[in-house]
Amino acid sequence: MNANKVVLVLDLDGTIIDQKVSDKLYTHAYCETVDKLKKNGINIPQELQTPSYDNFRRMAVERKDFLPIYTEVLKKVVKMYENEIRREELRARSILGKLIEKYNPKDIYVLTANQEAPYIVGIILPSIPKEKVITINGVNYEEKEEILKKIKRNSEKVIYVANLEIDEKIAKNAEVEFFDVKNLERDLYGV
Repeated sequence: MNANKVVLVLDLDGTIIDQKVSDKLYTHAYCETVDKLKKNGINIPQELQTPSYDNFRRMAVERKDFLPIYTEVLKKVVKMYENEIRREELRARSILGKLIEKYNPKDIYVLTANQEAPYIVGIILPSIPKEKVITINGVNYEEKEEILKKIKRNSEKVIYVANLEIDEKIAKNAEVEFFDVKNLERDLYGV
């Protein structure tokens, strides 16, 4: 692939860092946020007390106090799990190295709903400048589609590297190429 034609856009969770690590961060942050709300006398329905992306979205939409608390809690949780995040550095560098070898990109971005991504990417992939790390709030996941379209307007070819079906759908809607990171994981780790 020719240089200066391809822009890589990488998802963070489940792509640069293992999904199990991401799940641990989000589960801890969600549960602690729900506990804080309950300690503040707020009644949280039982079905919303279980961490899930759908519950996260619902809480963020229904409770204006949820996201600010969650954001602060996530910041603390990321620091608590910093050693585990640091252990993701080899994985992240291996994946990025293979992608650079394969595509020789002119630019690389990270696009994620993880608000602590600039900090996390700074730890495990310090070669990616913080201004190339784009975060969305996670409530409207489709916001990624608009960002991919914007990147595509200024690029000949954009490849979105991620791990979920919704990511593939978003790439298709944004008319950018989708590359499933699981294909690289098989090459790198035989999984």
